[in-house]
Amino acid sequence: MASGSKDKKTPELRSFRFADLPKCYEIVALSFGVSERVSPRILADFLAKLYVESSVIESSKAFGLEVDGEVVGFLFGRLPGEPLFQGRYSGIFGKLAMIGELLCLKGVSLVSKWTWLKNAIEHDRRSPDLDTKSEVTLFAISPAAQGLGGGRILLEAFIDHCVTNGQSDLYLETDASSNFRFYKHLGFKHIDSFNSPIAAAFSGESGETFVYHKALSS
Repeated sequence: MASGSKDKKTPELRSFRFADLPKCYEIVALSFGVSERVSPRILADFLAKLYVESSVIESSKAFGLEVDGEVVGFLFGRLPGEPLFQGRYSGIFGKLAMIGELLCLKGVSLVSKWTWLKNAIEHDRRSPDLDTKSEVTLFAISPAAQGLGGGRILLEAFIDHCVTNGQSDLYLETDASSNFRFYKHLGFKHIDSFNSPIAAAFSGESGETFVYHKALSS
């Protein structure tokens, strides 16, 4: 007898493609609630794009996750010594381009633009310096695909990449709205905290942000 319910699809891991970026913007906007908490919409869309694009250029390895040919998740990460991806906001001219795009947004007050820029600067000032560490720089799963095991697939793929390349430690940052049991189940331990105005605005929570560490075994 048919159960009447659709079989759940197993997400498929693959390498990230730059053509995935627009879908990544959408996943971040949905999974982090950006479009719900930020207005006007043009600003929400820009911030989702900025979050993804600025994470790309801080990364050296990336994976995509598909269900039925559609991107439903992704992970960006960085290993010390590996060349970083190049993107639209790379280098000093890229940063200037980012600021210019923000300032030129129509229908957004100058006060709002300045607040977001100031919050981004403050986040970077408060967060621990992990530039010389192996780090998950951005990790997101579409709400429609959560519960299918995709998060574990992505994170374990990056852990394997770290181990294969001789890394002994892995770090990540996550805010108070995240599923901490998931990280702890995979062996991550909370080692530090800081308050992020960006996390507060994106998540609608306090802004408390946690730094997690996992010791890797070769």
